[in-house]
Amino acid sequence: MSILVELLMNASRAGERLAEILGLDGSRVGEVKLPKTFYAPRREDLVWRAFIHLQTHTLQPKGAFKGSGHKYSAESLGVGLGMARIARIKARGTGKAQAGGMVPSAVGGRPTHPPVPEKKIHKDLNEKEKKMAQ
Repeated sequence: MSILVELLMNASRAGERLAEILGLDGSRVGEVKLPKTFYAPRREDLVWRAFIHLQTHTLQPKGAFKGSGHKYSAESLGVGLGMARIARIKARGTGKAQAGGMVPSAVGGRPTHPPVPEKKIHKDLNEKEKKMAQ
């Protein structure tokens, strides 16, 4: 049996609660019986989880472009040339010629550990938790 059902059953065993109905002038017009959900105690932890659930709807995915650092074709020149074996951009006559590319340690290379837009940033809330947080 769920926690919500137990709380509501305990609440039904207690006396009925009535709420006053007031008129526009502030005088008492009548009474109405409150639903059983008003008997359940407030769970601050569930209210907080519901707040976080709603707040994460405003977040937008952030991340680096998937092709960043791969704009130019690059290839390592190999050993025996007296330079590091970093992949070099195969360009001629431009400022990017022989510059390191597609490696995070080179200027103009890809980001090392960028944020990814596929990350799950929305927090979920279970149906029973949603009911108890209201």
